[in-house]
Amino acid sequence: MKTTLFFVCVLIFSTSNVFAQWNLCPKVVSDPLWSVSIYDSLNVWASGGDGTVIRSEDGGINWKIYTVPTLERIHKVIALNKSTALAFAFWDGVFKTSDNGNTWSKVIKSRIALGGYSVSMLVTK
Repeated sequence: MKTTLFFVCVLIFSTSNVFAQWNLCPKVVSDPLWSVSIYDSLNVWASGGDGTVIRSEDGGINWKIYTVPTLERIHKVIALNKSTALAFAFWDGVFKTSDNGNTWSKVIKSRIALGGYSVSMLVTK
C-alpha cells in the first residue's frame, strides 16, 4: 500500500510540473493543425490543411505562415534542424525546405495516402 501511494504521489507531482509548462498560443490559422514538430525550445513547426505550415522561432509566441506547393493536407511535419523540415502531404508526396519554410521542393512524389500512416524520425543534433 505504501509503495502504491508513493507512486501515485510521484505521478501527480510529475504530471503537475509537466502541465505547468504549457501556455496558450494565439490562433494563427483557421483550419485544424495535424502535426507539431519541436526542434528545440525556440523552433517549432506545425502543419494543417491546404498545404499550410506554420513556424515559430521564439517558442510559440509568434508564428509565420508558409505554403507548401500542394492543395493537400500536410499530415506530418518533421523538423530536421532550425531551418530544415519535411512536410508529408496526404496524397501528394514529401516536400522539403532548407530556408526556414520560404521555399519548398518535392523530394518524393507519391499518390499513396501518406496520411494513413504514422511517420516518425529520430533527429540527432
